[in-house]
Amino acid sequence: MKHYILYIFVIIIVFSNSLSGSYGINQKVVVTIPFGAGKNITQHFVPNPVVIHTGDTIEWINEDITIHTVNGIEVLVIDDIKSAYSRGLSLNTSLFNSNLLFPGDKFDFSFDQEGIYNYICIIHPYLIWTINVEKNDYL
Repeated sequence: MKHYILYIFVIIIVFSNSLSGSYGINQKVVVTIPFGAGKNITQHFVPNPVVIHTGDTIEWINEDITIHTVNGIEVLVIDDIKSAYSRGLSLNTSLFNSNLLFPGDKFDFSFDQEGIYNYICIIHPYLIWTINVEKNDYL
């Protein structure tokens, strides 16, 4: 009987250790806008692309010395966004809009639907990047 209890205990430990490296529910992923992104001298968003699961949250942090935005866009409207840039910063996008992010500011958004999402900095329209949201099998 003691051997069975020890055997079950070992199985539980081995199983729980194998789960510790697996993907959890509702993770937070940090994406930085690094120093120099506004002058186009470094990567614009790090990491890129971002791969997350449904239910996860991305937190963008502006580590640059200039103002940025994070605006979700649909691929077909990228040209409209670039032309709207010349009219001002009041562009409303369909999914998320950080408004102005001053140096050190943060913005977060949770993704409930799987798919491929693009986002842009309205102030610097060459900053266009991608988020891949995969189905979370644990939900």
